[in-house]
Amino acid sequence: MKNGGTASSGSVPAHWVRGFAGACATWKALLLYTLLNALLAAALVSPISSALHQSLDRTPYGERLLRAPAPNLATFFVHFGRARPDVFGDLSGWEALVTGDVVGGASRAGLFSSGLASSLVFFALLVVAFSSVLSGGFAGRFGADRDRGSLAAFGADAGRFAFSSLVLGFLSLSGTGLLYLGLYEAPGRLYDPAALSYEWEATLLMLARLLLFACFAAIFRAAVLSARAWIGLTRNGSPFLALSSGLGFVLGRPLQALSLSAWCVALLAIPRLAWWAFLPTWDGRDMGKRWAFLLAQQAFVFLLLALRLSELGAFSTWMKRQLGPARATPKRDSSPALQVPPSPAGA
Repeated sequence: MKNGGTASSGSVPAHWVRGFAGACATWKALLLYTLLNALLAAALVSPISSALHQSLDRTPYGERLLRAPAPNLATFFVHFGRARPDVFGDLSGWEALVTGDVVGGASRAGLFSSGLASSLVFFALLVVAFSSVLSGGFAGRFGADRDRGSLAAFGADAGRFAFSSLVLGFLSLSGTGLLYLGLYEAPGRLYDPAALSYEWEATLLMLARLLLFACFAAIFRAAVLSARAWIGLTRNGSPFLALSSGLGFVLGRPLQALSLSAWCVALLAIPRLAWWAFLPTWDGRDMGKRWAFLLAQQAFVFLLLALRLSELGAFSTWMKRQLGPARATPKRDSSPALQVPPSPAGA
């Protein structure tokens, strides 16, 4: 009965529930994250929106867009992208990156062209750095036993673990990129899809490459999350020691780590599907509806951020329960964290 109770309390859904509860406990930091995320999004959307208004407002392009039925919208945007490459840029590089169809690296030039295609690269790097710094603060709060909702403690943890979080963010990005090149793109060079007898053979080979990359990328991501959780629990800011500890923790439990990651990704997809299914729209006229739309959008972003951070919280609670009081804290710290209880006098 004891083993059964432990297994039940340590199941994947139980870890996620504790992680989501821990993320909701840091609601002040989540609100700050949502606000800063909105500012970053505005920095990307504003120039694109201005270019679209200059191109479409009171022009033949805009009239065609209003008159075009739904099946013809794709054709319209293809012609628009060809006529105004300064807005969207060359998207062929992104298409090749997704499909893995890269010949000699020439198609990657589209990633650094003008317009939205180029902005996405630098914006993604900025978001990675921004999210990495804040992840250090959340990891510190998840590893603490008290004051989880304190914004001051969150800021202190974010500043204290900023360097290690940035290093882990860089390692996560570069490691995932190397796994993509080695497990998804490189095997695609070993055969010519056009030389296969049936199209389903090429599709199965592409799905096999994608599955191989997804499995290894999920394990590596779980190791990075475990490294962040280890930093928050032990208050040790060494990124390489944290990564080695995270790798050891995940490689000792690969199936459980994959199950927890898959569970978190699946739950993260539910609100996205609901948003796409019931996507609210604004006609551009009623300003009251505009603010209602913006509030609904930010509430949706807040929920997504909470679900994303629940994965870090789940790994933190899982690691805390697995390691238990046997884990030694490297150095005492005045900030709230899980400390090893002192031994009784005379022991």
